[in-house]
Amino acid sequence: EQGFRRLVAFMREHGHVVVPGGFITEDGIALGSWVSRQRAARRNGELNAERISRLDNLDFAWDAKEATIQVKWDAACDRLAAYLQEHGDVLVPAIYQTDDGFNLGAWVDAQREAEQEGSLDEEQKKRLDDMGFVWDGRRASNWDLAYQRLASYKRQHGDVLVPANYASDDGFFLGQWVVGQRIARQEGSENQLAAEQIERLDDIGFDWDTWSLGYQHLVEFKQEHGHMLVPQMFVTEDGFRLGHWIKSQRRLGQAGSSADRVKQLDDLGFDWDLWSVGCQHLADYKQKHGHVQVPPDFVTSDGFYLGQWATRQRMARRDGTVRRLTDDQINQLEDLGFAWEVRASNWDSAYQQLVEYKQQHGDALVPGDHVSDDGFKLGKWVATQRSKLQVASGLTRLSANRRARLEGLGFDWDVRWGRAYRCLADYKQEYGHSLVPPHFVSSDGFRLGTWVAKQRLARDSGSADKLDTYQVKRLDDLDFVWEVPAQAKSPPPPPPPRQPRNPPPPPPKSPLPPPPPPPPSATRLPPPQPPTDPG
Repeated sequence: EQGFRRLVAFMREHGHVVVPGGFITEDGIALGSWVSRQRAARRNGELNAERISRLDNLDFAWDAKEATIQVKWDAACDRLAAYLQEHGDVLVPAIYQTDDGFNLGAWVDAQREAEQEGSLDEEQKKRLDDMGFVWDGRRASNWDLAYQRLASYKRQHGDVLVPANYASDDGFFLGQWVVGQRIARQEGSENQLAAEQIERLDDIGFDWDTWSLGYQHLVEFKQEHGHMLVPQMFVTEDGFRLGHWIKSQRRLGQAGSSADRVKQLDDLGFDWDLWSVGCQHLADYKQKHGHVQVPPDFVTSDGFYLGQWATRQRMARRDGTVRRLTDDQINQLEDLGFAWEVRASNWDSAYQQLVEYKQQHGDALVPGDHVSDDGFKLGKWVATQRSKLQVASGLTRLSANRRARLEGLGFDWDVRWGRAYRCLADYKQEYGHSLVPPHFVSSDGFRLGTWVAKQRLARDSGSADKLDTYQVKRLDDLDFVWEVPAQAKSPPPPPPPRQPRNPPPPPPKSPLPPPPPPPPSATRLPPPQPPTDPG
């Protein structure tokens, strides 16, 4: 009787009487061994009918192996019931595992196989049928299974706006499936949806044209960037082509969209006219750079192709092939200083950048690979100006006005001569004159004294190295000394003799007067002072 009472308590706690062989109760009763003895007693005919009846009333399993299998099956079925409660269906993916590591997907497939083989008893089949079990594995693994994943997505996220690259936890590409349903609804598609499938998707709020998904992405873009100037090729992190979606909304326009959608976009501050977006970018460009001569390949930080946009405005004004500008649009552009003739405006814009370069660096010796902050290749432009004016041959493809403007900046047509000139200007700033000693070498190793001497010869020379009037004028601006005074031509004094490392002891004192001090040692001749006017 003590063992039977412990078995009743076990059933109340666990819901069955399949007691493991080694199970011991809290008060030390070996209940597992007691159960095994009851089975052995019945097999040997030693258990009376009254006790057999009492155990049968508890659904006692006389076959231990079958009992263990049934307990495991019941536990798996309970897990399936929990899945149903969480997901709303029992279309379990094949690789799905529960939180405790049980392969529920594989177990579900095993029940389908058991049903086909006839090894599933009626009680088990009824329990599965009551949960809506799908016995056709092919049907469960395709459309219905994907649909249930979509329904699960909605319960989790509140909508069915699934990103195109979204994959569910079990690795199913739900985003691609959703895209496929939109295609499958179109007439003539290979796998056209049935009316029942369309109705089921409609019941969970399926968006057939992705408008809501695009609108949601636009809201998020504005929250992140503070504006809705979405680049045309912009793609969100989840693969949605928001730039193309925006372009479609503008193409449809307010007249081609529903009143509800127009209101939603208007409330968000959406700009239906792309022209206004471009004009605002142009105004921002002017505020930053001081002009509106936008390079053709210029792209704003948010991806707007402002250079191309500016080109299209000139085309629209000239022949209207893109779209004809209104008088108001023309006035807005001209108020910003927009230049309709691009060649002249481009040269002026480049010249202005050269002015800014000189203000920043002190000269117009722009490196050949220099690029301005706005992407303009100023170094290449400067080289082009030099190629247009060949001073030695007298050939020129540069107008007199432009040449005068460049020379007004101190533009150097000969780069090497210009660098030497800059070295002379630095010398004058440091020493206060431009009378460079013949052997003077600058800190960077340039033989400035030799170069200066060559300029004196080149002024009156008949050679190809003769200075032109522009170079003579620039040297005169530095108070260049064309005729060197006689005292400046005398050679510098020799350097003092080198002292030995270990000098001899001083000579004994003598009544003779001390010798004069040696001339001061110097590593280079100090620059002489300019001659004074004897008059």
